[in-house]
Amino acid sequence: MEKSTNRMHAFIHWQEEASVDITKVCKHGSTRWLSLGKTTKWVLKQWDPLTAFFKTECEEEKSASKEVNAIQNVEASHSRKQRVLENLRSRTFKLNLLFLDFIIPFFDRVNLKLQSEQPMIHKQAAQLKSLSSRL
Repeated sequence: MEKSTNRMHAFIHWQEEASVDITKVCKHGSTRWLSLGKTTKWVLKQWDPLTAFFKTECEEEKSASKEVNAIQNVEASHSRKQRVLENLRSRTFKLNLLFLDFIIPFFDRVNLKLQSEQPMIHKQAAQLKSLSSRL
């Protein structure tokens, strides 16, 4: 979505419609553990605009594919957008995100301590025990 100016403007429109903060798309990098919590919070805050955006995208793509007789890349893109929309409409998916939003801060605190510049090994056992007892 971040690569297309038109899509960005369309998403900003849906953010305005939903009266949420207009922010850039937040992405999680698999090597950046601490970005997962921020990304999860962003998706939950932007849930309604994301749903409206992908619904519109899928509808436009469906009408465009009728006009242009199904190029393979368009079909792959359509199915990807359709899967995102199906996930956004799923209550189970949202419940999973809400659970992650709750649980990730516990792991982030421990992870931050593990990445400390100073030696903290003497404190890690107690913190990891505390984490496991909370879970």
